Amino acid sequence: SLLPTKEAAAEAKYFEASQPGVTLKHTNLNTMLCDSVARLSTSFDFKSSRWSNSLGSERACLQVKETDAFTGGTTLVDYSMLLLEFDSGSSSAVNAPGLGECPGGIKASLVRNSEGPSFRAFDDFSLGQGEIHVGECLRSIATEEAMKRVDESEDLLGVSV
Repeated sequence: SLLPTKEAAAEAKYFEASQPGVTLKHTNLNTMLCDSVARLSTSFDFKSSRWSNSLGSERACLQVKETDAFTGGTTLVDYSMLLLEFDSGSSSAVNAPGLGECPGGIKASLVRNSEGPSFRAFDDFSLGQGEIHVGECLRSIATEEAMKRVDESEDLLGVSV
């Protein structure tokens, strides 16, 4: 496994962090993150988020944008913030209990936030409906060409990445 032990995570320190400690994500959340990044890597660039460590073990966030590898490269497109969370702890589940559960128990949402110096709570800044699959969530910020690359990519590529 590439994940650190609990003991190693407690001693680890993020770059420029004042205190040591890395929050280990729930195994199911970590698996979904890895699978999603691998599957979508033909069309999207991903970066870690400085805020993910502060969200606990059942929520994670990362930065994502459509790749510019096919257009010659540019820094003009900003990264969006992607939130993955267990549905049972999400604001929609808390505010509308009993309306159904998310298959797999984890959902993805694009949220209004940035890597800036101040953090805004995610619950009040959703840009859209939560989705079961990260790819469907990203469809709203992607071109048709990017989604076609994802749809046509081999499953073997996702396994390899």
